[in-house]
Amino acid sequence: MLAECFQINFFLGELDEMSNKGKTGFLDLCALVVSVACGATICDAAIPQSEREALIRLYESTNGSEWIRSTNWLRESGTEKDWYGVVVYSVGGQDHVSAIGLAVNGLRGPVPSEIGDLSKLKVLNLAGNRLTGAIPVQLTSISTLWVLELQNNFLEGGIPSEIGALTDLALVDLSYNQLSGNIPASLGNLSKLATLSLGFNRLSGNVPLVLAAIPDLHFLQLQNNQLGGIASGAHTVPILAGLAAFSNLIELNVSSNRLVGEVPPEILGLVNLLDDYSDLRWNALYTHDDSVRTFLNTKQKGGDWDSTQTLAPTGLSVGAMTSSTVQLAWDPVSYLANQGGYSVYYSRTSGGPYAYFGTTSSKAVASMTVTGLSQSSTYYLVVRTRTDPHSSNSNVVESDNSSEVSVTTSSYICPPITLGPGSLPEGQVGTPYAQILSAAGGIGSYAFTVTQGHSPDGLSLDPATGVLSGTPTASGVYDFAVTATDSLGCTGSQVYAVSVHGGECASCPIISRIKSRRAKPGTPATLVGSGFSKAAKQNRVTFGQYSAKITKAKPTKLTVIIPRKLKKGQVVDVTVTVGVNTSAPEPFVVK
Repeated sequence: MLAECFQINFFLGELDEMSNKGKTGFLDLCALVVSVACGATICDAAIPQSEREALIRLYESTNGSEWIRSTNWLRESGTEKDWYGVVVYSVGGQDHVSAIGLAVNGLRGPVPSEIGDLSKLKVLNLAGNRLTGAIPVQLTSISTLWVLELQNNFLEGGIPSEIGALTDLALVDLSYNQLSGNIPASLGNLSKLATLSLGFNRLSGNVPLVLAAIPDLHFLQLQNNQLGGIASGAHTVPILAGLAAFSNLIELNVSSNRLVGEVPPEILGLVNLLDDYSDLRWNALYTHDDSVRTFLNTKQKGGDWDSTQTLAPTGLSVGAMTSSTVQLAWDPVSYLANQGGYSVYYSRTSGGPYAYFGTTSSKAVASMTVTGLSQSSTYYLVVRTRTDPHSSNSNVVESDNSSEVSVTTSSYICPPITLGPGSLPEGQVGTPYAQILSAAGGIGSYAFTVTQGHSPDGLSLDPATGVLSGTPTASGVYDFAVTATDSLGCTGSQVYAVSVHGGECASCPIISRIKSRRAKPGTPATLVGSGFSKAAKQNRVTFGQYSAKITKAKPTKLTVIIPRKLKKGQVVDVTVTVGVNTSAPEPFVVK
């Protein structure tokens, strides 16, 4: 008889842990399961053939031959009470399967539809396996079910709405799967439900407000989904306003979703929440009420719920504008820990609906020019902060709207603005460079900026004067565009290409060619050119990283020994240095 008791330890252990967190409502259920599973009603009669076949189909469908433990499975009729993980008890003189506990047992494959034939089942625990496919709707026909644990598997598809018919359910744990779709409103019919755990799935839409009517719902775990609000009929209640109705909650975990909006003071009514046990992080929630902030920090794991919220920017202001453009600026948010940006929206009507314009490249960029607007028209603009997916939230989270600003575009149509000169002179490394850029065709003064590419290294453009000046530091061809903006915000651009040469000097030695009969390490070679010193010690010749011995020196010719450390087939650059001046490299092939 003791064996049957141990078969439901998978359930009792969890209940005991819950009771330590204040979930004492399960203790009566625990005692009842023990009484049923371990009482004197157990006998050796066979269970109904349909239930035996359902167990066999579960074994076959989930690769039972490779389970971690499958003791006594598939033995003859009447032995089912001895099968590992199966609890059998008698109802009205007939044995029935009461509980199945095969958690973390290597089950792989779909849950068979025949599971619905276990008509007297009270506990089903298949957690921690590799179950795939959908939750079979036939499972929802087991009206006697108290506990349903399918967490930590690979189940997909939606949660069957028919689950609302299982009104005896006290614990439902479907977390850590790949379930999608909406949370069925029918779950509100589960009047005995104490724990609902749906975290770490792909559930979307809104949380049905009818769940608040469940009198003993103490644990609501919805973290790491794609939920966006609280649904009441056809309407969406401002997020968390609806949660104030969940007055019996002990734990609330809605972290890492897409919840947006202000947390209302009604949340203070959730007086049964345990301290340091709930989680609201990584959403777009906010409050202006210090008492709400303090309350939630007390309930929040780690005591900080709001520093990871994606909040709307403040300080939205209008800058330069034209007949078709307007520049917006705002104060950047403090939550910069994860990548994202600011999305700008506009409307012709105050309050929206708003059309999307664009998003900045990061949360550090606190301005954007909105283009493509109509002349002499009024627009209403808002900005939302966007946080991209990251390790703590796989969703894109967008904040509430910022405060709205309005702007009326100018009736003035921008004229063409041209920049001069049409091209810029070449530069020289180490030689000072200065060139004045000008603009014409606009109104008032101009501001000059490099808007594409970049100017030569060492040069900078003065935005007020248009002077491009400095001393080039690197050779190359630099392609860049300069934009001039007049006092009315009208713009014109010009693309430039500036060649900077690499520091040639009149006094530098020059290698014209290298002559060598054998071109092997340790053999002589002659460097022909100009600018060499006739004193051998004042010349330095290198073949790649190795110095060569100089045997003869003339101003136009140097005879050297090819370094012995070079290898056959190497191609190295040869240079001559005289004083502080070094020649351009000349390639040399070692044979």
